[in-house]
Amino acid sequence: MHTYGLLRNSFQPPDEIRIMRTMWRHRAGLVAEAASCIQRIQKSMAEMNLRLGNAIGDLSGMTGMAILHAILNGERDPSKLAARAQPGIKAPQTKIAESLRGTWREELLFVMRQELDWYETCKKKIAECDEKLKLHLPICPRQRASTPLL
Repeated sequence: MHTYGLLRNSFQPPDEIRIMRTMWRHRAGLVAEAASCIQRIQKSMAEMNLRLGNAIGDLSGMTGMAILHAILNGERDPSKLAARAQPGIKAPQTKIAESLRGTWREELLFVMRQELDWYETCKKKIAECDEKLKLHLPICPRQRASTPLL
C-alpha cells in the first residue's frame, strides 16, 4: 500500500525531541521505581508495627530519611529516633516516638536496608537524568503547543 501512495508517512520528530522524550520517559520510570521503594520500606515497617508514616507526612523527607538511617545503623530507642525530627515537623516528638514502638525483625530490617539503598541509587540516577536533560534543553527546538513531546 505504501508503494502505491495509499499510506501517509508517519510523523518523525527531530532527533533532539527524540532524545528529550527518551530521557523524560526514563526519568519517569526511575521516579516510579523510587516511589515503589518507599512503599516497600513502609510495608516492612508496618510488618514490624512501626507506624512512622502516621506521624510524619513524607517518609522520603529529611526527617524520615534521618530516622530510617538511624534505625538501619542500629538505633532502637524511640525517643532517640524521634529526636532526629526536623524543626518543621508538625507532629510532636512524643507522637513520633510512639509510632516507633514495635518489633525489630532482622529479615525486615534487611529488606529495608536493600530498599533504601535502591531508593538512593534511583535518586542518584534521577539527578544524572536531570543533568543530561539540562544539557539538551538549550539545543531543543521550540515546539508549538499542539505538538506533544511525549
